[in-house]
Amino acid sequence: MAGIKELETALINADKAGDVAAARTLAAAIRSARSSTVGKMPSMDPTEGMSTAEKFLAGAGKGMTDVARGVGQAVGLVNQDSIDAAKAQDAALMKTGAGMAGAITGGVAATLPTLAIPGAGTLTGSAAIGAGTGLLAPVASDESRIANTALGATGGAVGNAAARGLSMLAQPIQGATEAAKDLLKRGIVPTPGMASGPTSIVNKVEQQLESFGPIGWLISHARGRAVKEMNVEAISKAVPNGEEVLKAGRPAIDRAGQLIDAAYDRVYDKIPGKITFDSTFDDAIKALPSKEGIDLPPSLAERFNKLIKDRVTSRIEDGASAETIRAAHNSLGQLARKYRASGDPDQRALGAAFAAAKEEFRGMVSRQASGDFKAAMDGLDKNYSALLAVEKAAERAGSKEGVFSAESLKGATKRSSADMREFSAKAADVMGRTVPDSGTAGRLFWPLASGAAAGGNEYMGGPGFLTAAALAPLAYSRMGSRYLLGDYPAQAAIAEMIRGTAPYTGLLGRSVLLQD
Repeated sequence: MAGIKELETALINADKAGDVAAARTLAAAIRSARSSTVGKMPSMDPTEGMSTAEKFLAGAGKGMTDVARGVGQAVGLVNQDSIDAAKAQDAALMKTGAGMAGAITGGVAATLPTLAIPGAGTLTGSAAIGAGTGLLAPVASDESRIANTALGATGGAVGNAAARGLSMLAQPIQGATEAAKDLLKRGIVPTPGMASGPTSIVNKVEQQLESFGPIGWLISHARGRAVKEMNVEAISKAVPNGEEVLKAGRPAIDRAGQLIDAAYDRVYDKIPGKITFDSTFDDAIKALPSKEGIDLPPSLAERFNKLIKDRVTSRIEDGASAETIRAAHNSLGQLARKYRASGDPDQRALGAAFAAAKEEFRGMVSRQASGDFKAAMDGLDKNYSALLAVEKAAERAGSKEGVFSAESLKGATKRSSADMREFSAKAADVMGRTVPDSGTAGRLFWPLASGAAAGGNEYMGGPGFLTAAALAPLAYSRMGSRYLLGDYPAQAAIAEMIRGTAPYTGLLGRSVLLQD
């Protein structure tokens, strides 16, 4: 360039001097010099003039090619000079955002087939794949294969963990047991510890915290809330016609019994004509005191026969109307409940005899009534069996004011319907022997106090950890527990969707750290 400038200066001087011949000669020399330099001064930046899309595509090509280069270098098919030259050539591209993004994308695309490896989606699998691809990445003269391996493993693990951590924002507790999930579907919200299983660390820590001040008090009440919700669900199974049960305890159980009796009454009111005493019923009743599983002592067998005669057979010997049948049926039900609630084993056996007599009585009526009668009675019998289980659980040791533990319910449902037995078994798996006390005020006080303390700390500009500590008790409100367990609409699905990206974010993390 200095020669051209000198010729241009001489041309200016020739023009000033009026030397036309010299000026022409100098102009021709300048044109010749300029022509000889065209194409000999390339730009120092090969990305100059490239669009953002072109830089991205070039980067993607670089990312995919690097995989092949690295493998070739590892097996001796690509020499060190080629690797160094490629790195120098790509240096400018990798300084652009689009080029870097393209290289990361290309690296992910090139390693997608590794997700077919068993266990690739786990945290360990992502770290292992990251380490393997780092080991086979191209290594320039100023780089270390060991360092690349470490970067790949770190990137894979961090990327995978990032997706899993983000999914936990959508659903913090993802290890709820199947039994806990079933209870949630029924509207019963266990605490995080209960839902995690009896042997889980979360449950053990939660149980330990029950003895520590206000938070322990709140945990105890949250556990009690779940047990009461379980009681409500169990009582609901005893209530006919889908009538709603709002509370647990003895009054609710008594109300369920009244509703069942009323439902039986309505069915009996539809009996056409009269029901007559038949020999099948007579034979069954005579055999009940000595039936296996009942085995009444003589004194109670005599009481059973006397009460059956007074309450049933004497009323229907010559045929009975619906009103009389209904009264006899209700009387058998009342006797069954009365004696089965006794603490004396023989008295409970007497209650079982009356329950069996009620079944036989129902069978006699079914044989003489319409088919609709039998179907209606079968449905009510399921409610009644549930009521018997609930009443039995409410009388067991440890029950408070008619509120029973899940374990007590499980022990009382051996003769109940399959649904009742399944429900009680799952409830016992989650709640065990927990029975709440009768306090209620704290359930409102502590969540409100918790939110107020957190808001006050934020308003005063206090440290974030105090806000977190203040909000912690909200986890044991019903709303907070539902959120932690993913019980809100689409919450679990969103968490699962985010968690499903973990294998890909593992590849992304590996690719990010291995790019120059």
